[in-house]
Amino acid sequence: MDRAALSRIAEACRHGVDLEVEDRVDLAIALEAWLSGAAGDLDQAFGVSRRRGQRGNRTIAAARSRDDLLRACAEQYYTGLSRRQQAAAIAQAGTRYAASAWRIDQLNPAMPARYAGTPTEAFWQVLSAGSIVPGQRRLIAILGECAASSGDFIAQNAV
Repeated sequence: MDRAALSRIAEACRHGVDLEVEDRVDLAIALEAWLSGAAGDLDQAFGVSRRRGQRGNRTIAAARSRDDLLRACAEQYYTGLSRRQQAAAIAQAGTRYAASAWRIDQLNPAMPARYAGTPTEAFWQVLSAGSIVPGQRRLIAILGECAASSGDFIAQNAV
């Protein structure tokens, strides 16, 4: 089963559409392989194992989510600045937060209410998901990538 088939199955399930016979059979075979232990993990069962050094789907999705949060933060709080200036400001503020208040904030499961509507909200979400606020050079690249299309992205998508 390839990633296209998995995407097709996920889309059909999400919209309540019946699966094609071939997709049902492939899904059943993969699940049986995983449940029986014949496949070591779900990636192997579904035939999407990665090669050595290749990032996994969860890692890629987490990085995408982090990047979307940081782009939305730049768009919402650092408008009027060049991409390089936005990256510098986010890197500085994010690093400062990670080195100071985050040390205490990370002990609580909920974000402190005072961060709502501030850049620190994005930093808290990024760090609470187990990621980091990247450095300026990486942020320049992230901010140059396709921006998130939804309006209030930070409030809608915690990493």
